[in-house]
Amino acid sequence: MVTANLSLKFRADAKARSLVMRGARDNVLCATGEYDSDDVSLFERISLYCQYFTDLIPLSFVLGFYVSIVVQRWWAQWETLPWPDTLALFVSTTVTGNDNRARMMRRAILRYANLAMVLTFAMVSPCVKKRFPTLDHIEEAGLMTANERKIYSSMRDRTSHPIYWMPLAWAGALVSRARKENKIKDDFAVKTIIDEITRVRGLCGSLLGYDWISIPLVYTQ
Repeated sequence: MVTANLSLKFRADAKARSLVMRGARDNVLCATGEYDSDDVSLFERISLYCQYFTDLIPLSFVLGFYVSIVVQRWWAQWETLPWPDTLALFVSTTVTGNDNRARMMRRAILRYANLAMVLTFAMVSPCVKKRFPTLDHIEEAGLMTANERKIYSSMRDRTSHPIYWMPLAWAGALVSRARKENKIKDDFAVKTIIDEITRVRGLCGSLLGYDWISIPLVYTQ
């Protein structure tokens, strides 16, 4: 997203410089008499035409509308950030058992959720990308096992689309397994956890959408 915004800014600045230089050139040519009378008359009519329609468009309104869009978009992105807290609460209260198997299931479900978030953040945030530039770093941090990395890499090589959601699919499968093993006592608890996993996936997808779709170029000019 940062790269896209910088690209838009550079293009807008270049276009603005081009227009300023062109206008300065025309003014100099008109003042020095390099244009004939017909050209000068045409230039004056175009200038008056542009001035007329510039007065019809309130610049303060356009700038205010643009600032409003930027602020709303900024706050919406903040509200879109996924957090694992709610999922952790559901998992800790519904996946029961003090044995090692139950503990490993609870830890794995939350680890998969955190892994999906890290994969998403690494695609939109330079800071996170710097912290986790490769899957090696993610594995070293304990968010992914060697076997999971192999499966993820194999799937990633087979598609051009982001597959940040794959760890969430693993989490959902683990929830179903916990229900079969009676670690989760009822289907309502299963639905509650799956709904929260689905919500996390939706938030991650929305973040990628904000990164892919920038504010239209016309508003940056």
